Amino acid sequence: MRRALWLVMLSTLFAVGPRCPFDTAVAGGIQLRSVEMLPPQLPDARSIAITNFGNTALNASYWDGGPAWKAFQVLPSQAFDIRCEIQTCDAPVQFAYHDGAQLQTTSLQRGKAYALYWNSSTSRWSIGPFDSVRSSMLQKQPQK
Repeated sequence: MRRALWLVMLSTLFAVGPRCPFDTAVAGGIQLRSVEMLPPQLPDARSIAITNFGNTALNASYWDGGPAWKAFQVLPSQAFDIRCEIQTCDAPVQFAYHDGAQLQTTSLQRGKAYALYWNSSTSRWSIGPFDSVRSSMLQKQPQK
């Protein structure tokens, strides 16, 4: 029942294009794995890199304007490249993930690096620009 409701909600959000096949993910009190990670190298200006700053594998989906949503998994401290596989790669990519409470969707710009991370102030998964997330997490680390 929940999955059907999410699919209906998501199809309403994206009146144009296919429905997202996203499966929910379970989140818990996840802590940062390593902020010493360097930004991932983008294969080209039409790609998007997504790094998982958590300590658990995360499932997500994206729609780049092609015929269907594409599901993928990002392992802890690893990056996943969303590469342009369609003829026109000008538009942002629609990105969907479960934040631990509900399905979230956002637009990601091509040629950028992003980080999925556990936001301890909201107790939810979130996504943001890689450099901003990394910088914020470095500031929160205890000094040695």
